Amino acid sequence: MGFGGAFVALADDATAAFANPAGLMQITRAEISVEGRSWSYATPFTLRGRVEGEPTGIGVDVVAGLSGGTSSDDVTDVSFLSLVYPYKKWSIALYRHQPANFESLSQTQGLFAGVDTTCCRFTDDRVHTDFEVVSYGLSGAYRLTDALSLGLSLVYFQGNVDIVRNAFLPDEDFILQIFASTSYLPERMAWDLSSGQRMDA
Repeated sequence: MGFGGAFVALADDATAAFANPAGLMQITRAEISVEGRSWSYATPFTLRGRVEGEPTGIGVDVVAGLSGGTSSDDVTDVSFLSLVYPYKKWSIALYRHQPANFESLSQTQGLFAGVDTTCCRFTDDRVHTDFEVVSYGLSGAYRLTDALSLGLSLVYFQGNVDIVRNAFLPDEDFILQIFASTSYLPERMAWDLSSGQRMDA
């Protein structure tokens, strides 16, 4: 990143398997490259409060307007790994690259509407999001002359997006339970709007 993209021209170590496979010919002996990365995420979401009207002051219905929360997550992983093996006029490399690894959890705890004590409470939502992108590559290079090398990469790309969204009713059916905290009990799940998608290329 410090090179501002100029490493594509330099390409003198094992990361050339991803940046510029022709540069693999500059490596004269077997080499391994490992890169670790730490991702830190802070995802805001609506936690509780009033869509309209004034709070009743009962249980969790004490917030005028909407109040937010933050889902924080720290992920540390091997983001890049490559192995280069040169042989005479040839060089071959294998690599794994993970540019994204994201996870968040958000959940509401009392969203209300209504202009008087006969209020209405929305179901509480719990949303878990998991997003990951990984690519695997096979790169090769061939030296035509001392000044010219050709490189080629074959890359398998895999992206996964999983969103699990569940809505929960209050823990019990009593009237005052409308104002109580929700425990997200499995048997009180109102519906499941989960979705998942996998992308391969």
